[in-house]
Amino acid sequence: MRTRFSLATALVVMLPAVLAAQQTTPPPATTPPPQATQDAASAQGRGAGGAPQPPAVTDQAKLATVQDLLDGMEISNADKALQIDDQHYAVFIQRLRNLQRLRRQHQMLHQRLVGELRRLANQQPPAEDALLEAPTKRLDDFDKQAFQEIQTAYAQIDEVLNVRQRARFRLFEENMEQRKLEILTRVLKSGAPEPGRGGK
Repeated sequence: MRTRFSLATALVVMLPAVLAAQQTTPPPATTPPPQATQDAASAQGRGAGGAPQPPAVTDQAKLATVQDLLDGMEISNADKALQIDDQHYAVFIQRLRNLQRLRRQHQMLHQRLVGELRRLANQQPPAEDALLEAPTKRLDDFDKQAFQEIQTAYAQIDEVLNVRQRARFRLFEENMEQRKLEILTRVLKSGAPEPGRGGK
């Protein structure tokens, strides 16, 4: 967990693209009545009150719901698993939230840098080798910086935990990664998040 990006976080970052792909899958061909066709055309792309409703807004709302669900679930279960006393609880939660923020932020930037490098590497005609050097170095430098920031965030969490709690936290992280992946798998299959499941 400390030496790589979280797979669950990566899936959350990629969720809007997956949901958009699901939305663009054409339904079975039918021949609606003329009036129904006109009504659908006039309503397409509009939300409440007839205002335009871009698909990206819906995707971002779903993404935010899933992110909040997973982060809240992790915080709730961490309290139960580690049994942190009142003296250290507030600081622990603050530092855990910081770790969550860094993971999400790093994964988004990592995906962006990978995308830039991929576009340049796959362009036709092929780019010169010299043009690939700078984006490759940017990606490598960022990954090194992200690794150090994550290590620092973990060290700050360890400062408020005793030895037994630190051991439990390592195991808790592994278990949470598996649970997050299970939830995300259901979300990706259904095309929408499952509300109300955060603390269970």
